[in-house]
Amino acid sequence: MILSTSSTESACLDLGILCDFREEKWASMDLAAEMLDQEVGNLPNCDWRPERIVPKYQPRFTWAKSLVGEKRARNIDRLYNRMRVYPRQLAKLRPYSFYHVCDHSYAHLLHGLPAGKAGVFCHDLDTFRCLIQPDRDPRPWWFRRMTQSILDGMRKAAVVFHPTMQTRREILEHGLVPAEKLVFAPNGVASEFNAEGRKEDGELLQAESPYLLNVGSCIPRKRIDLLLRIFAHVQPTWPGLRLLQIGGQWTVEHETLLDELQIRPHVTQLRGMTREQLAEYYRQAAIVVQPTEAEGFGLPIVEAIACGALVVASDIPVLREVGGEAVTYAPVGDVEEWGRALMNVKNGQCAGRSQRQSQAEKFTWQAQAEIIVGACDRLASDVGGQR
Repeated sequence: MILSTSSTESACLDLGILCDFREEKWASMDLAAEMLDQEVGNLPNCDWRPERIVPKYQPRFTWAKSLVGEKRARNIDRLYNRMRVYPRQLAKLRPYSFYHVCDHSYAHLLHGLPAGKAGVFCHDLDTFRCLIQPDRDPRPWWFRRMTQSILDGMRKAAVVFHPTMQTRREILEHGLVPAEKLVFAPNGVASEFNAEGRKEDGELLQAESPYLLNVGSCIPRKRIDLLLRIFAHVQPTWPGLRLLQIGGQWTVEHETLLDELQIRPHVTQLRGMTREQLAEYYRQAAIVVQPTEAEGFGLPIVEAIACGALVVASDIPVLREVGGEAVTYAPVGDVEEWGRALMNVKNGQCAGRSQRQSQAEKFTWQAQAEIIVGACDRLASDVGGQR
């Protein structure tokens, strides 16, 4: 049985917000669904009633742990729930006026939804990498076939939202979706992420035990290997410096690198943060460091500057688009250049707090909700003359 939560009771058109499985603990996708539900519900003179549709996870392959290992058994369960359980649960629901799939990796759900009445948010192209750049992400035939089904589902969408213009360019470059279906809808910043209570930059940079902060997962494109090497490079010249990583889980390779670089005593990893807790870590960080090699948006960068934090990020187009002049950039993979960039920021060569705040204010979840509702209004007018 699918769980659902409704924000309002008075609207005449229903917007079904299709969420990820909560058990996957993909915080950014859960946040996007929550914010859309909240902000559509708060829009004045809005005829849409948002309702989050949260699938119920049904583990079936825990028994296989002893045969294939815990990680593989867990992944089998994830695929089974995504590809079989969720579509079956969705088929049992009452109809909605329009459906919004919050995560493009669930776009296969559109195979079971009415034509012209569903949209997808495409955050990045990672899911489709094995199809569009197989040399970068080689996968077995069955995985490519599953991914093709997800892509075919996204192509059935009446509208495909994207968070940056760089993501749009990549979608068009690879011919994933026609331009007329694409709608630009930048992500926002939750209210918890604000600069209230943050100390002066100099005070944090010169603190007795300052820390660099990295936020996100430890998947390969996040370049956690580079993060650790950067820290090992600057730590000897920055007394008391620590590294805090929030949200990921070290791989075997990362664990080995921590020991090889002899930095383990100075590095901490945390998970399971509330937004309030994460915001406080942003506010107290000396510098937020995001050495990723690819992103669809870069939400931690916007959250960080909203909290008043100094940020050094990879010099890639999407992060330039989101961070603007409020962020300091360094080339991907160049440890020495990253070290120089961090020292420059430490010495005051960086954007001022007002500039960082102005950049963060460009991104609101309300604005995204207005864009999505606007698309729903247009499609509702086209389908069955509902409006």
